[in-house]
Amino acid sequence: MDGLELCRVLRGLPNFSHLPIVMLTSRNGAQDQVEGRLSGATAYLTKPFSKEKLLHTIAKILNQTVSLMSEL
Repeated sequence: MDGLELCRVLRGLPNFSHLPIVMLTSRNGAQDQVEGRLSGATAYLTKPFSKEKLLHTIAKILNQTVSLMSEL
């Protein structure tokens, strides 16, 4: 099972359907990124990536999650 398939499986499980998923991959083609997002990835980072880029991505996802939760 590759990362795309795992992402699709997790999105199909009720307990994990809203879990943020950050794909970390060496596949950097435009089509690869489209496939990653279509499989359900919240974010798609290609290697090599900086620690700052990863932390920024995580912070952005957390901020979006907090905003959505505050609207409930």
